[in-house]
Amino acid sequence: MVKQNVKIGAIALSWMSDGNGGFQPTPDNLTQKEAIRFLRLDTIKTRFPQNTLQRYRKESGLKTVQIGRQILYPKKELEEFIARQMEKNPR
Repeated sequence: MVKQNVKIGAIALSWMSDGNGGFQPTPDNLTQKEAIRFLRLDTIKTRFPQNTLQRYRKESGLKTVQIGRQILYPKKELEEFIARQMEKNPR
């Protein structure tokens, strides 16, 4: 679950679940586990959230960045992905 953005001066912060019932600031680049929580794939009864996230990368153009061996998901890209999904499937 992502909490509402908080604006402090010129900086806007967003918060996401830490997986333990609390919240933490959302990093600019998220790990796979964090991206799954950010998109709430772990709470909407997706059977294999990691496979769903990988499918989004391959089929929906979700962009990532690789640093060393770690694939990271830029928060801005995840937000844009959600916006594109909302345009495709307005509800």
